[in-house]
Amino acid sequence: EKCQKIGIKILPISKKSSVDLFGNFQALFWALDNMYKYGQLNNEGILKSLKAKISGAREILEKQKETGKKAAINKLEAVIAEIEAQKDKHLNEDGFIVIKGFCNNLIAQTKEKVF
Repeated sequence: EKCQKIGIKILPISKKSSVDLFGNFQALFWALDNMYKYGQLNNEGILKSLKAKISGAREILEKQKETGKKAAINKLEAVIAEIEAQKDKHLNEDGFIVIKGFCNNLIAQTKEKVF
């Protein structure tokens, strides 16, 4: 219900799912841009920092595949740490829930992904 405010649906993770890991990275970028646009995330520097970490995770997986899983997960965990630090400062509760949900799903998908 909290995700409806910016039109985001977070899908459950399934080993048999055809949900595209890289498509979910793209959806997270879209969500971040919309959160910034609508004021749920109100600091451009933090937006850029989050996007850099997320891009880094995606690029590691694209290039290193299986051997890059741990490094990619570390970057996604760094995103979670950053949003926890910014919650109720530059990121509201709804934005926090959405970003954390995306990151947790991406971590789970990364762990399950067979390259």
